[in-house]
Amino acid sequence: MLTCPPGVTGERCGDLIMMDRSLHRPMFVMICHLVVCDLLGATAVVPRLMMHFLMGQQKISYFPAIAQAFSVHTYGVAMQTILGVMAYDR
Repeated sequence: MLTCPPGVTGERCGDLIMMDRSLHRPMFVMICHLVVCDLLGATAVVPRLMMHFLMGQQKISYFPAIAQAFSVHTYGVAMQTILGVMAYDR
């Protein structure tokens, strides 16, 4: 399994997996998918948390709440699916 040295972000690990032909095996491709899924999950959660903690804004209207709930649940399903496929691949 690929281990990234300290200080190398997940994004760079994804770039490394895409560039090196010897890492084009299913497990490494799924690790790259995990990196992308984490980036998408962070964009679903972090903006609202920033508004809440930095500005003290604690209310959210209905449609953004539904959109955020959908994004968070989709992120969870995608993460569980990728991890399940990785476990099945082993």
